[in-house]
Amino acid sequence: WKTIKDMNTEQRQARVNVLENRLRELEAMDLKSLEKRDKKELTKEVKDINRELKRHATSGGVYISVGVLLLVIILLILLL
Repeated sequence: WKTIKDMNTEQRQARVNVLENRLRELEAMDLKSLEKRDKKELTKEVKDINRELKRHATSGGVYISVGVLLLVIILLILLL
C-alpha cells in the first residue's frame, strides 16, 4: 500500500477508480437486511473511502495562507 505522495498520476487515478467503484457497490447494497453491526462497519468504510478520496483530490497542491500572500504582495509593492 503506497502513500499518496509515492503514487504517480496513473496510480493515483487507478486508486480513485477503485474507491469510486467500491462506493457504488456499497450504495447498491440492500442495507435493510443487514444487522446493526454490519451497517456500522459499512458506514465506517464509506467514511474512510471518502476521506481518502478527499486526500487524493487535495494532494500535490501548494497552499499559501492569506497572511503570507499579503506579505508577498506588500514586499512586491515596496520593491517595485
